[in-house]
Amino acid sequence: MEDPFRTVGNLSALFKDNRNEAISIMGKVAEIKTNAKIIT
Repeated sequence: MEDPFRTVGNLSALFKDNRNEAISIMGKVAEIKTNAKIIT
C-alpha cells in the first residue's frame, strides 16, 4: 500500500494548485464583469 501521508501531501498540493487557478479565474471573471458594467 502507498504511504498515506505522501498521498495526503500530493492531494493538498493538488488542491493548492486548483485553489490558485480558481482564484485567478475568479479574478478574470470579476474583471470581465466590471468591463461589462462599463460597457452597458
